[in-house]
Formats: sequence, structure tokens, C-alpha cells
Amino acid sequence: MKRLYLVRHGETEWNADNRVQGSIDIPLSPKGRQQAGWLVKCMARMHRPDMTFSSDLCRAKETAEILTSGLGAGSPVQDPLLREINCGRWESLFIPDLEKDFPREYEAWRLDAGFKCPGGESVEDVKKRIEAFFAGKASELSSAETVMIVAHGLFNRTMLAHIMNLGLQQCRYFEQDNAALNVFVWGRLMPRVVAWNYTPFC
Repeated sequence: MKRLYLVRHGETEWNADNRVQGSIDIPLSPKGRQQAGWLVKCMARMHRPDMTFSSDLCRAKETAEILTSGLGAGSPVQDPLLREINCGRWESLFIPDLEKDFPREYEAWRLDAGFKCPGGESVEDVKKRIEAFFAGKASELSSAETVMIVAHGLFNRTMLAHIMNLGLQQCRYFEQDNAALNVFVWGRLMPRVVAWNYTPFC
């Protein structure tokens, strides 16, 4: 793999409502589908992906399907390893309520990549899934020049840490908006971040 397009799914109604989604399967909103369509136009002159993978959650899957259809690329392969962090008992809560009702736990989670959401995962757990994905798909990825992965906000930040060998906690402070495009290119010695959180429709 010489080039990776890492995309966050388009907006959902829960994103707009500032609500915890995690592993709950929430579909794209009309705005999210529109964002994916704008991203197709943005990527039309870029290298066409040789293969595309997406989270199996419908908001990522639908975004990937809109992109591959619009770009004339092959159908996306869904993989549960690419899911967003499982937020356990916090899923479906509104962020302000989470901050009010679980202040200590929420602060601990925000400041420590090893802290597990109650009944769910930690950021470190997400990184292990990313490592498992790359290990399991090594032969496929090595045969492709350009790969696209469509996933989620915190997941993509964790992917940044994995690819660039950066600290997990530090990468949580990188913005990752809905339908953001991130581009990594591998040189002779190491990868480079060519674009991060690019949202041409904003």
C-alpha cells in the first residue's frame, strides 16, 4: 500500500444532537448523505481506490457505498474490527448528561487512553483492533497501491496514532469532523500525513 484514504462517516442525527453512538448502529442523516456526495466530487480527481474497507456499522457502510459508487471503485468490504469504540453503558446518552451524571468517570476516560468505558472498551482496545486488522489484511494491503478505509471519529484518531507511531492520548486532540478525508502516503522510509480532517464542504 502506497496511499491510504481514511474517511470518517457522514453526519447522523445523533452526531447533530451531541449523543454517544459508539457501537450502536445509527444511519446517516440526509445531511450525512449529502456530505458523502460532496466528498465524491472532492475525490474525483484523486487516485481511485484499488480496494475499500469499512466498518460494518451502517453509517460507515453507507458512506463507503456512496463513495465507491461515485468514484467507480469496487464495493467496500465490511469489517467489524473497524467499528467505533464500544462505549458500553454510556451509549445513547447525551454528552451534557454524561458530563453531569458521571463526571469522574468521564474525565478519567477523556484523560487516559487505558480507561475503559463502563461495560465497553478503552482507546487502547481500539488500537489492538487496528493492529489485528492490519495483521489480518497484510497480504491484501501489500498488493494494492491505493486503499480507502471508512470508519469513525475516535477510531480514525487511533489509526493516526498507529500509522504515525504517535501517543494515543495526544492523537485524541486532533479534530475529526463528519465526512472528513485524511490522506497518508508511504515514502521509502516512513509514512507522511498529506491531509488531515479535510472537509471541502465546510
